[in-house]
Amino acid sequence: MEEESARFGDLVQGNFVESYRHLAYKHLMGLGWAANYCRDASFVVKMDDDISVDLFRVLAELRRQEEEERQQGPSWLWGFVQSGLSPERDSRSKWFVSGRDFPGREYPDFLSGWAYGATMVAARDLLEQAGRHPSPLPPFFWIDDLWVTGYLAREAGVALRRANDLFTVYTEHLECCVKDQQQGRSDSTSQKSSYTRCFNNFLL
Repeated sequence: MEEESARFGDLVQGNFVESYRHLAYKHLMGLGWAANYCRDASFVVKMDDDISVDLFRVLAELRRQEEEERQQGPSWLWGFVQSGLSPERDSRSKWFVSGRDFPGREYPDFLSGWAYGATMVAARDLLEQAGRHPSPLPPFFWIDDLWVTGYLAREAGVALRRANDLFTVYTEHLECCVKDQQQGRSDSTSQKSSYTRCFNNFLL
């Protein structure tokens, strides 16, 4: 990692222990880095590293959403909205949440952490809200997408915009992209047309 950082300068490191239950720290650290070092950007996109995303479509959709700001305001998140989910009470589950950690029966609406877009205004609103800790939950609830795009967004008045019909969990939607790459179609024009054809109406 030190060699990577010295050579490319592309690593951002936080002062906390690496742990799955510390993803909320990473999540907010990423938003904070973007807010501090990308001040002129219109959007920041947060995505996991084990997914495929049609970035051309993402940019187009975010630009389209931007046109609606006059009616709904500049502070919004855009992605796959999770609604009506309840805490997992089975202690054998990876997603187990005790009644002590979360006493409620239903989570607020939030965006899946797979990939979502945020205006820079929204990113700063989330960071400011994180510093206030108004919620009865611990300062950093370990399910990071729920904590950041659910609780913090709700308390900060950040709107959630639904793009559920643009997401897919079926790997067969990626097969044509992989085949094009294997056939050596690597120029940017063919890549863009390949991605558009492959994903059709999907972002992820």
